[in-house]
Amino acid sequence: MNNSDITQQINAVFDLQGYAYTDAAAAALIVYDSILTLGNEIPVVWRQQFTFATFVYILIKYSTVAYLCFNFAGDILSYYLTLSVQVRAFLFSPIPFFTSKTAISFQVLNTIAWVSTALAFVTEISISFALIGRAYAVSGGKLIMAGGLGVLLAVYIALNITVIVVPMNPNSNPDIPFIFIVSLLSDTAVMVIRAYYAFAVRRRLREIFANDAQSLVVIFFRQGVIRFVILFLWSLEISISEKTINPSLAGIDNDLKTAVSAILIYRFLLELRRFNEKTQNTGDSVTPVTLTSLRARIGGLNDTFINEFGSEMNPEAEHVPEDGTN
Repeated sequence: MNNSDITQQINAVFDLQGYAYTDAAAAALIVYDSILTLGNEIPVVWRQQFTFATFVYILIKYSTVAYLCFNFAGDILSYYLTLSVQVRAFLFSPIPFFTSKTAISFQVLNTIAWVSTALAFVTEISISFALIGRAYAVSGGKLIMAGGLGVLLAVYIALNITVIVVPMNPNSNPDIPFIFIVSLLSDTAVMVIRAYYAFAVRRRLREIFANDAQSLVVIFFRQGVIRFVILFLWSLEISISEKTINPSLAGIDNDLKTAVSAILIYRFLLELRRFNEKTQNTGDSVTPVTLTSLRARIGGLNDTFINEFGSEMNPEAEHVPEDGTN
């Protein structure tokens, strides 16, 4: 074994260490925040009627926790195997250095990798669904908006499925760049729709309350626009860094981005759920409508979806007339 081979193997170990550190930070962050939000989650999510919004919340939060923990466990095992195999190859070469214990460890690592990939798929799709669902809901359920956002979500799901089926090699899998493109398109669409909606809310409140209306910055924070801007900028940074930095370190902050994305989204959904519960408890009771036809049932589900994901979360919102300017 020459000096260049030794240097290459040492660099590979250091790269694994870098991924392990960032993945450990991501796992610790999501677990810590999950514990912090548990107190608010129990009365709003687990002790209330189960709705579609709560299902999305649970899916995002706990699939992300499971994914990041599995991924970190895989990093630790991968680091141990790489280090042990390279040390044995360096000390005992050309004597075979693969033992039965090593083979079993590689099988376990392969299983962890597939489970982690499946959990990553669930996490990414649930986060994208929440973002696109929020954009659709605040748009008022317009048909053209549903079509465009639905196409983006369907393409994103299809591309992620191909990543699971095809071996995950960014150098040989042509679908990876398309995933970034579709992700950026969906994030851009969500950000633009949310910003436009926040401006519309601001305009309506100014017309009614004049100088007492909330500032645009407050509305941006309350409506979650700032959160979506953060996710968009981070996705843009990852798509650029994938092409510019050392290939061995490309995507090193992906898991951190996933953790922050999940935290921002499920915290927003939790606030949305709390606001909707408060509105239902203080507002007038609504008489349920009997849905007799398929079209009526679909319309009822659509209205329920918009009510769960499209709340304005403004204290003044209950005084704003429904004039269809959403």
